Amino acid sequence: MKATILIDNQAAADTRLQHEHGLSIYFEADGKRILLDTGLSGKALSNAQLLGIDVGEIDWLILSHGHVDHTGGLEAFLQQNEKASIYASRHILTWNYSSNHHGNQHSLNPNHKLIQQNLQRFHLLDSHLQLSPQLWLIFNRCHDFPVPKGNQYLSLIDAQGSCIPYGAEDEISVAIVENQHLHILASCSHNGILNIIRSCQKVTGISDIATYIGGLHLLDDSESENSLQTLVSEILKQYPNLSLHTSHCTGTHAKDVLQKALKNQFHTFCTGEMIE
Repeated sequence: MKATILIDNQAAADTRLQHEHGLSIYFEADGKRILLDTGLSGKALSNAQLLGIDVGEIDWLILSHGHVDHTGGLEAFLQQNEKASIYASRHILTWNYSSNHHGNQHSLNPNHKLIQQNLQRFHLLDSHLQLSPQLWLIFNRCHDFPVPKGNQYLSLIDAQGSCIPYGAEDEISVAIVENQHLHILASCSHNGILNIIRSCQKVTGISDIATYIGGLHLLDDSESENSLQTLVSEILKQYPNLSLHTSHCTGTHAKDVLQKALKNQFHTFCTGEMIE
């Protein structure tokens, strides 16, 4: 399997490529060209062109959750692609997302009007879906392990304007089965990497996890040293052969702890990088 990071918080060595606080990943499976998320703006799609990826030929767009740093490039995508089916949680239509990180309450909403205008292209999901022999879209149903403490800053706004804690029930992970190994793409891992892995194992029936790609939402101002050490201990015990690739919403300190513990199993990605 090959995956290309079209955009991430981290800049690329290639100065032609733009970066931003967002994530978009291009990959191929079962003969399909697939895009996971669109980043915060249309910059990911401009990068795709520079990287030789034809956005107009993408077959499937998967939106992992409704936050704008993953859905903000949707308008640019729709302008360039007239054929792709779009898969997202049904909640993307109605949920209003908010964050108060750093004490600043701000919206994380997708463009609800744009989604409504293009609803014929959307497949709105509330349960797992096997898109092809290799590819699954999976909602987390496992709650055996703690979720990232950074979730405390996230909320949903109800019809009365009240804030409800964000439980990430809408979050979709991608699981790719290849030679009885599992590759998981989980854009933000709001449900926690260990819960997501276990959910993917249960749904696919594949126990061997080869690769995990995505942000881990382990923010520097929220995760304790103890919680990070517990996490790496569980990864080493349960998934000693896992190749972990992360960036986006994974804090600097968490990266340092993971790198020290996981050594060659740990990798940090950036905009424009190909993961094979």
